[in-house]
Amino acid sequence: MYGYLREPDVYEIVQRNAKGAASSIQFMTKLEVGAADYAAILNPEHEKWNQYVPSTRRAIQTLIVLRMRPIRPIMLSISRSLETKEADKAFRLLVNLSVRFLIAGGARTGTVEQTLAATAQGISDGTITTAKQLLEALDKVVPKDPEFEEKFKVATVSQAYLARYYLRSLEMNVKKEPDPSFIPNDDQQVINLEHILPENPEDSWPEFTPEMAAAFYRRIGNMALLLAKSNSDLKSVAFNKKKKVYSESSYELTHQLATFAKWTPESIAQRQATMAVLAIKTWPVVVK
Repeated sequence: MYGYLREPDVYEIVQRNAKGAASSIQFMTKLEVGAADYAAILNPEHEKWNQYVPSTRRAIQTLIVLRMRPIRPIMLSISRSLETKEADKAFRLLVNLSVRFLIAGGARTGTVEQTLAATAQGISDGTITTAKQLLEALDKVVPKDPEFEEKFKVATVSQAYLARYYLRSLEMNVKKEPDPSFIPNDDQQVINLEHILPENPEDSWPEFTPEMAAAFYRRIGNMALLLAKSNSDLKSVAFNKKKKVYSESSYELTHQLATFAKWTPESIAQRQATMAVLAIKTWPVVVK
């Protein structure tokens, strides 16, 4: 409601806007409504979303998994102020923007945070009423295609939940499935995250020095999705033995691994560069 605020300034804002009985009651009413909406943006099953189209719940679910705290003020403003059709478009857009921030970085810099806060305030005060206007307000801070592609080419992922999400979304795009940026309805106990180059390569991976292995292990290009049983059978075996399992995978991006003669730093870079081009299409900066 009040734009970019640091914690030490909150008391002053409250004091300024809640003087006397009438203004205090009005302020508390806003907080009460805001609290209910805040609970909703952290729970895709919240009753608030009953009046929205199903894709809104899926967008909320995905945003929760992505854990992008800097965009929560915008999520809150959208849930409170935009009509349902525009809210659905806006939440879907935020999914794509969140991934771009996660890959390219910069979401927690002062300039970006101020822009995010100003945009949230604009939605609250009614100057931003559509998803298209939301995108225009964030245009100067959102990583564009060339930057996003370059950052994706060398991106590493430490959190398994993010790696699974990125790979599954890319896979859905390859197979032309609708809404590839949404969280898939897959059982995580059935589908595992596979690191082609294992964390401890030992003697089966002569192409990698210990330093190179440490640098490339968490690259997105070194990761794939596999059925849990197939993953458990592979462990740290050599790449030429893993290829047979990859070739039988129903996941296209995993299946393609079998086309590599050997697994080297160059192989990882090549595969990840291909993924980067696909990523632009998977998480586009557009309003649908």
